[in-house]
Amino acid sequence: MSLKSVTIEEEKGKYAFTVFPMLQKDDELILSKDFFGESVIASVGADQELTVDKDILEKLSYAYVLVKNKEKYDTPVRILTRPPKVQKILLQSGGQVKIVQQELNQYTRAAGLWLKFIQGQEERSTVSLESGVSAFDLAQAGIFFEEKITVEVQMRFRLTDENQTVVFGPAISIEMVINPPAVEQIVREEKGIELKLEEEPKLPLYAKIYRDGQEICGVLQCVREDGAEIKYMVFTDTLNLKGGRYALSAACMNERTSSYWSAPLPVLTEYPVIRSARPEAQGWKIQMQEKGYYCWQGQYGWTDQIHTTDKTKPEIRYADRCGSIVSLGPAAEITESARDHFAARDGFYCREGQSGNRTMAQRYEEYDNASFWMAEKNGIWSLGIKEGCHETVAQDFKELLIKECTSYAQLEELSESFGDIALRPKDMLAVRYGYRPDQGACDVRAGMSLCFDYEQYQNIPEEDRQTASEEESEAVSDRNLSGFTGSGSSMFSGILRNGAVTFEPFAQEMAQCGRLTVEPPQIEQNGRAAMGAGIWDTLFAQFRAPFVKLLYPAQWKQSRHLNHGSMYYYDNVCLAAADSYDKLEEAVRRFRDQSAPYEEAAYVCFRGRTSVKLMIHIFVEGHPQMCALGTTAGDIMTAYGLGRDVLLERLYDGRYIPFMDADKELPLYIGDRICSR
Repeated sequence: MSLKSVTIEEEKGKYAFTVFPMLQKDDELILSKDFFGESVIASVGADQELTVDKDILEKLSYAYVLVKNKEKYDTPVRILTRPPKVQKILLQSGGQVKIVQQELNQYTRAAGLWLKFIQGQEERSTVSLESGVSAFDLAQAGIFFEEKITVEVQMRFRLTDENQTVVFGPAISIEMVINPPAVEQIVREEKGIELKLEEEPKLPLYAKIYRDGQEICGVLQCVREDGAEIKYMVFTDTLNLKGGRYALSAACMNERTSSYWSAPLPVLTEYPVIRSARPEAQGWKIQMQEKGYYCWQGQYGWTDQIHTTDKTKPEIRYADRCGSIVSLGPAAEITESARDHFAARDGFYCREGQSGNRTMAQRYEEYDNASFWMAEKNGIWSLGIKEGCHETVAQDFKELLIKECTSYAQLEELSESFGDIALRPKDMLAVRYGYRPDQGACDVRAGMSLCFDYEQYQNIPEEDRQTASEEESEAVSDRNLSGFTGSGSSMFSGILRNGAVTFEPFAQEMAQCGRLTVEPPQIEQNGRAAMGAGIWDTLFAQFRAPFVKLLYPAQWKQSRHLNHGSMYYYDNVCLAAADSYDKLEEAVRRFRDQSAPYEEAAYVCFRGRTSVKLMIHIFVEGHPQMCALGTTAGDIMTAYGLGRDVLLERLYDGRYIPFMDADKELPLYIGDRICSR
């Protein structure tokens, strides 16, 4: 009797043989190590089942099955003694399945693979692969790529010998997940990426990270988080997820099988830019920098404004929808400063009792006045504005500087700290740069430029003065009273050098090392200036100080003296410098009172019709420009024809903060950027 098929099944550590057709009454089934049936391993009659220990058979390279009837042997059938050793089953895009085997020998290379797919307890389909073929399409198994199912795959070697007998080797069973569970939400957290799934995966969950379409790391295991919701965390602490478009792909895997990798899902890594945040009666009103899909506690909308009633720890998350997937970027917490900036952009006062927290690099004394308070707790300084201080913030801030400031660093830090407090537009320059038009004074800060417009007086020729009578000389002088002629302009930049403001850094180094000696301009005790001055006169030693103010006279007098201009320092444009802010204010007071100069301050007086203005650098439509301090956003909009809808951004804590509305009355700071939306 010739065998048509032989199948080996595993049963409790033993291999059992099933043959077709079945044995007849006098037949005997023999399992032998050799072709001739002489090295018998086991044999049974027609009414018995042939079994052998699994370990015995797997130690053999090959074996033979023979049917014996009395003394007559049928043609021996060579059998496969081992099940396939599968390293991986990989599901690939397009519905392809690839089987990676290990430890193939000459005999098993000649065999094909036979696969049975079982879903639940029911056989779903079978697939037969020829020798040398290790991949197939799921459609061959009647399974669709989109299905989210788990199937058991029974896999055997299948060999057909020269007598057309089909041999099925022992089977192995592998659980295969066709698709990983669908991801509902991807959230970028500080420690990694959190995945929220629709259902619990059947196998361990893994992820890959991509940047700009390229895989940037190996397979990362996802860790199940505690809780009722199905959430997994992919830890990315060691990855620098900045500067690019990121995506994540997920798959279910164990040591021998992998599901399809999901299509790359977007991972948002940038913090959203909050333009403003305002507490209102119904809750917080939040405005973002750019329009798009935003998510607040599960609510979505195509808008640039979000409302929430959560006042304890407000945060906003940028969301991008990809089909049914929601991708959330890192949470941006609404800080006190973000809230205050909203009020500042609208030109409102900070609401009663609001305060900002910041770490100060300099040391101060705790301070309290009618407008605000400063206090320290555990190294963190709090700056709070008080009720009913609408008209006094600028003046009280100047009193703080007089009390505290002994270095330029303190001046800058305190001025910047008031960016945390919403100021009226008319108080902004007074607090930031000490600009007080009512006193004709303004601080000169590093980054500003002094622009000099100067005229020369047409002197009476010497021969005219010698030959003219007294009356004629006076008449000649009268004719030349209008003899101021335009002469030109010059610009000098203020630079911070060794804690002092200087306008000539090239020559300042020479003066500091003693190579160049500059005598101070002479101003007598009664205020009479012996001579005028130029910018090089700021190089004398006493003028090198951290605090400098530009002072304007109360009146520009029209002197008839042949050496034109007033002889007194307080009747001319003047620069005053001192080593503390209180000394500088005393110098300003004496200048304003037209009294003797303050001996602990230094002065440089520009006599005649010389005028000086402070210039600052800004950016208009991305291009650097200069404008006079006091220029408003409205002035720039008019000058450059920007129209009404403009974006104004201001440096704050090293980054640009956009204003919600560029009020035309808003004065510009150094470095402001303004452009059309």
